[in-house]
Amino acid sequence: KKSGYLLNPININNNSVDSVIKYLNNFECYDPDNNIKHVNPVRPPDNTMRAFYRNEDVTRAPGILELANNDKLLKIAGEYFCAFPKIDSIWAWWTYPNENIPPTQSFHRDMDTLNSLKFFVYLTDVDNNSGPHILIKGSHNNTFSTKKDQMHNDNEISKYFSEEDVMEITGNSGLCFLADLFALHKGKHPTVSPRLVIQIIYSVIQTPFGPKKPYIKKDEARHLLKNKYSEYVNSNIIINY
Repeated sequence: KKSGYLLNPININNNSVDSVIKYLNNFECYDPDNNIKHVNPVRPPDNTMRAFYRNEDVTRAPGILELANNDKLLKIAGEYFCAFPKIDSIWAWWTYPNENIPPTQSFHRDMDTLNSLKFFVYLTDVDNNSGPHILIKGSHNNTFSTKKDQMHNDNEISKYFSEEDVMEITGNSGLCFLADLFALHKGKHPTVSPRLVIQIIYSVIQTPFGPKKPYIKKDEARHLLKNKYSEYVNSNIIINY
């Protein structure tokens, strides 16, 4: 609540990361910036800045739905919202070194719903040359003037916040963090190597980017989840019949 983020709230082991990457290697991505439906993530088109996996493919990756239902993550989200959270949506995407820069690589606030937390897991090693997440500490509690989808350059931010407020999150694959992205943030533009990240969104009222309807049947959920799960928490993901 004070800083806007929490580093490594749970431990992600290397075997889990390797299993997810190996699974995702079987799937194509899509490029939302250039409206390209079929992208090979290993050899993307020259103009591709970001390549997203389909939500359905990510959710079915080994351990991902179980990760989204982690008791500690759900407890933190519930205490933060003062309400039962739902799994809003589950994402994974590549960000590539490119001459062009997508909008999300400028500072902005996420203003898609009233209450949300985003849980990230780096699936590749991320240093300051491979697109780390950057967050302005405590800015979710700040009255910095902005509006939905408004982007701010580094000069605007440096006039309002000190250099000590800027948190650049780097680390080896498996590093994870929770963040309230009403805080000002951006993805740093990668210059040397691409970045692959998982994002699980928790919310009270679903964001516009969540699935239009649940897509995992109950029989399949029994194979994807080892433990009993809450139908309410998973109602955006798992079909309730």
